Amino acid sequence: MSEELSELEVVPPSHSDSIERASIDVQVATARKYGRSLSRVKQEMLSFATLDEETAQSCFFTLPRGGKTIQGPSVRLAEIAVACYEHLRVQARIVSTVTSGESPHVIVQAQAYDALKNSAISIEKRRRIVKKKSKETIDDDDITLATNSCTAIAFRDAVFKIVPKALITPVYEEAKRVAIGDVKSLGVRRTKVVERLKAMGATEPNILHAVGARKVEDITLEHLETLIGLGTSLKDGATTIEEAFPGPKIEPAQFVGVVDKIEKPHSAKTLTITQPPNAQLEQFSVIECKTYFDAFAQIVKEASAFESFADMPDELCETLLKDKKALKLRLGVV
Repeated sequence: MSEELSELEVVPPSHSDSIERASIDVQVATARKYGRSLSRVKQEMLSFATLDEETAQSCFFTLPRGGKTIQGPSVRLAEIAVACYEHLRVQARIVSTVTSGESPHVIVQAQAYDALKNSAISIEKRRRIVKKKSKETIDDDDITLATNSCTAIAFRDAVFKIVPKALITPVYEEAKRVAIGDVKSLGVRRTKVVERLKAMGATEPNILHAVGARKVEDITLEHLETLIGLGTSLKDGATTIEEAFPGPKIEPAQFVGVVDKIEKPHSAKTLTITQPPNAQLEQFSVIECKTYFDAFAQIVKEASAFESFADMPDELCETLLKDKKALKLRLGVV
């Protein structure tokens, strides 16, 4: 039985490999020479995160998921961590972009490397590409939005896999404390937060519905925390107005004969409204008014100029209900 001996061929490293290896060696040597002070890192992170109210608000996010909300440190806090942690490299790249088929999406890979500890992490994230409602196909803007959002999420998760949670958590909690404030500042801050969300495209009724409040004055510190986090998610592109503030879902009233016909002016069809069963008009509440809103939308819309019950404020309902005679005439009830 003969033994066959084969020679191993040693392939010298390429020029690019040599440059990359030398670069890593220099980074490791530099990191070990200067080291890292965790107490200094934590103090710098706290200084950045609590620099002002706006910065503190950007350090945490809130997302609606399955009827509940999840909350955590945001990509802005990850950027602060990278700036303060020292000897940390983070990069992200697009792996693939699929714009056709039933599930258009983008995949982004993020890598984080700690030169001092010589540890690295790589994470891939997938993000669905959603087209605008006003368009039939996906355009470049839709792809850019999905890519930017996916890149931010991948970047954030990679950083938080390298930077210890023991450093992130106290900074995260302190940022929330500064962003939310206390009872003394609640009145001013909740007004500012609601106005900021309305500027982003949310309606006041939907904002209130998201935290289960009837009016702005009912928003508590806990509610404020949720709203601030939702605002951060909107700015980061992690969610949309429709997802963050979907508004109340009210099923059609299950009453027989609530609305048989509606009288439309300047129409050949003559329609009438019958009295709602088991509810006298004089005893209508705000909730009942909203429940029946869709039924006589064509009539009430003339006075309110609102397209949906979700956009109709309680004050308007109460104003209509104060003048029972005018409401009766408007509803066609004699």
